[in-house]
Amino acid sequence: MEDEILTPPTPTMFRFPDEATGMAALDAAGLIATDEDGNQRPITASHHHALDIVATISKGGEWDPETGEVITPPTVIDGWHVNYLGPLPDGWEQYAVWPRNPTRQWATASPPLGEGYVRARDEEGKFLPDDPATPDVNEAWVKV
Repeated sequence: MEDEILTPPTPTMFRFPDEATGMAALDAAGLIATDEDGNQRPITASHHHALDIVATISKGGEWDPETGEVITPPTVIDGWHVNYLGPLPDGWEQYAVWPRNPTRQWATASPPLGEGYVRARDEEGKFLPDDPATPDVNEAWVKV
């Protein structure tokens, strides 16, 4: 019998309306632990998941280089943001987002060529790299 090559789950980005909603979703998914001081903390990694709490995202803004005073305040993006890799917890579908230019993501967060592409693999199932000598072709991804 041939070994099945497993494709890892794709990292997904989530925007919860606020931190309380996000923390409640993490708790419902079993992704909260209580530390020795009694504080609840997200479980950021296990054998089955990885979690990146991005929280509030701000873009832009300008500060005086000498005083550090705000000249133009940054724009705050609505919501409380989380990047997650693993089995999708129940009820999280409604919070999934696919930003065109993510603020923070894992290196394999999405196919750079769009939907319908997967990572290219050699005959042993190992990922193939992109060839820097061919800037117009990304050999690390193939159309399915």
